[in-house]
Amino acid sequence: MRWELQSDDVASDVWDGYLVELGDASPFQCYAWGEFKRHSGWVPLRWTACNGRGDLIAVVQAIFRAKLGAGMLWSSGGPLGDISALGEDFQKTIRKATNCKNIYFRIFPHKRASRRDQEFLESHGWSRCPYKLRSGMSMWLVLDKPFDEIQKGLSKDWKQNLKRSQRYNLAVSQWAEPDVDEILDLYRSMETAKSLKQQFTREEIQGFLRYLSDYLAFYRCDDDKGNLVALRGCVFLSPYGWDLMAATSPLGRKTSASYLLLWEVLKRCQDAGVIRYDLMGIDPEQIPGVYHFKKGTGAEVVKYLGEWEWATSAPMRWCANWALRFMR
Repeated sequence: MRWELQSDDVASDVWDGYLVELGDASPFQCYAWGEFKRHSGWVPLRWTACNGRGDLIAVVQAIFRAKLGAGMLWSSGGPLGDISALGEDFQKTIRKATNCKNIYFRIFPHKRASRRDQEFLESHGWSRCPYKLRSGMSMWLVLDKPFDEIQKGLSKDWKQNLKRSQRYNLAVSQWAEPDVDEILDLYRSMETAKSLKQQFTREEIQGFLRYLSDYLAFYRCDDDKGNLVALRGCVFLSPYGWDLMAATSPLGRKTSASYLLLWEVLKRCQDAGVIRYDLMGIDPEQIPGVYHFKKGTGAEVVKYLGEWEWATSAPMRWCANWALRFMR
């Protein structure tokens, strides 16, 4: 196989097509996400791997940052395709592209865990990350079936809360021109009510609206007075969809607005041709409420391959994990 670093000009035209072709696509691997992270001071690097016949077998987008001769790379949602492409040839490619003597590379493929892939990574210098940034689990809801079948898959509590929400004259609509201040106000009210850390900064939300506009759709739920009580930001890369943002105000919780909002979003996703909607990360132990909300939709729990790391030395690996823990 042969790895090749893609130029920004070439990638801007073809990259997202590769993701759909290989399957297990992730919004964090799309071209626009890399450009969004460039806005935050990272350098997006994109590689493709082809076999001897010239067939595409794997791709990976990683964001890169270097300091004092040491380079750190992070690939959320990647690589896609054949994990067996991540052998010594790939590691040599990374060294050449970064021109760094000391390298730390962390990957988090959004594909199902398999013993074959795990054994390959372990035998080629990769190891599981001692400090994880994600739970390694998500939930997929299949939408390529009649909607009444999807409704039958709802849990009893979910059905009751959905029915309850329909009593409050709530209105769901696609938000054509999302207002950053209104989004932030909703998040702050939720964070205060639930004693949560800050979920998104103003700069991050502005970056989403600027760089992900071709992929991102916002949906809002208003009460009978026109006040925003819940929102969802969804990313679409046909035929897949993902949750990116979700927030509900204290009033929205009292009226079960999040149930009605997600239900209406799923209907619109199916009408738009989405066949699988990823409700994104879950953590049953640390965040059980979110887990039970998503589970109630009938979505399938998916265990990902998880976070893996490769480094040019043990001290580099230790320093990177310490730095990530400190920044977290």
